Amino acid sequence: MNTTAPPAGPIAGLVALSVLGIETTLDELAERCGWMQDEMLPLENLQQALQSYHGISAQIVRLTPKQLTNLLKDSQTVVILATRKRSEEIDHAVCAVGVHDNDQVIHLIDYPELHQRKLIGEIADVWDGIAVVVRVRVAFEKCSAWHLKNAARALLI
Repeated sequence: MNTTAPPAGPIAGLVALSVLGIETTLDELAERCGWMQDEMLPLENLQQALQSYHGISAQIVRLTPKQLTNLLKDSQTVVILATRKRSEEIDHAVCAVGVHDNDQVIHLIDYPELHQRKLIGEIADVWDGIAVVVRVRVAFEKCSAWHLKNAARALLI
């Protein structure tokens, strides 16, 4: 599996962090992932840089369109998609931030702040399923007694 993100990868990472409420700059994120302008960035570097932010989890995965729409139903999850924009090879990244119209339309942010809504079929035409799932981690100490009790109950079943 080719996991090389395009130079736009850090920008999509910045969008992901911003949507999840994490304040940073492109310079800071670029430094954390070791990105040099006009160079390709391995997705592993982007993933590690995103995870270095307190309260953020990032995982490289291969998703189906259905799995993508299911993930985007959670407001604490965004997905960076490695896509084709100007060639037949992966050369761009966008941040998927939501799903609409019975899971048929994906809300994308393609820097600089270009909000787009695309049909899942349109996305499938330029995306091979490689993605970085970025989530807000819930701190254990913030869980209520009710949540802990129900989690323990689920483990016993």
